[in-house]
Amino acid sequence: MQETVHFVQNTLVFCIAALDIAALCGLIFFAFTREKEALWSRFRAVMPLYYMFLAIIMLCILLLLSFGHFQFYMAHFVIFAVWIYAFSSAIFSYRLGKRRSEKFRIFTFYKYLGDAAILFLIYIFGMQGFFDAVFIS
Repeated sequence: MQETVHFVQNTLVFCIAALDIAALCGLIFFAFTREKEALWSRFRAVMPLYYMFLAIIMLCILLLLSFGHFQFYMAHFVIFAVWIYAFSSAIFSYRLGKRRSEKFRIFTFYKYLGDAAILFLIYIFGMQGFFDAVFIS
């Protein structure tokens, strides 16, 4: 059982790092591209990866919760809050992107900037053993 918990924890930390890289790619796209059609096509290229890693992160958290008999710790709350922020802002940026307005470029740039910063901090805490101390009973 402990091997499975460690595997899911390592998968969680990897997916957080991969989502951070996807956010950085989106940040670079929106920093250096000004054409609305090119932005929309690049945004649509990044979003499936983004949603995939968000889904994997949610699956890992639910698995860790089930392994821990659904005891809710602060680390769970933090990851859920970041997940809800990332998911809702992705939906909002998609809705803005369908209109192809200037708000889309500005909002999505700051969305990716915020996602990259928050996920980088969570990754650093994850590498420091924050998840290990909380999820293993």
